[in-house]
Amino acid sequence: MAKLILPRQLMQYTTLTDEFVCPALTLGQALESLVQSYPMLKTQIFNNDSTVRNFVNIFVNDEMIDDLTMPVQENSRIQIIAAVAGG
Repeated sequence: MAKLILPRQLMQYTTLTDEFVCPALTLGQALESLVQSYPMLKTQIFNNDSTVRNFVNIFVNDEMIDDLTMPVQENSRIQIIAAVAGG
């Protein structure tokens, strides 16, 4: 099962206290499973055209990935990093 780790600022849109675990063959499937379980995350992670927002980076096993069709392994660790802006 793929494990998705969310930053604290995205955890507020879920009931998670730890990582999200799901079966997935691709990175896109894992993210889709996450936003289906927690719909409020969709606008935080994706643009209207279903591409990942510019300020969101996705890492699979510590490697930044832009391709949502990338296969993920059963033990993949997917980390979502959202940039924080402020002044």
